[in-house]
Amino acid sequence: MFDDDAPPRAWVVGVVVVSMVLSTFAVGMRVYTRLNITKTFGLDDWFLLATQIICMTGCVVYCYVEIHKYDYKPRSQELFEALSAVSSCD
Repeated sequence: MFDDDAPPRAWVVGVVVVSMVLSTFAVGMRVYTRLNITKTFGLDDWFLLATQIICMTGCVVYCYVEIHKYDYKPRSQELFEALSAVSSCD
């Protein structure tokens, strides 16, 4: 269960990064359209921006954890296994 030599799952990080780039582009195009073409910026647009910021923050944290989780050395193997059992979705 605990493998020191396991590589980070680069494909997961790649999918997350590509998804965030595409969604940021889509949100940017919507904001541009709403501000410059229709000249209306409603409450739904503010919620969209807030959601995008929250999602980007979550993705950055996820990518950081996914990349650096193999650098973490727990002080106690028993504590690590107990916390892994509680937090795992298996």
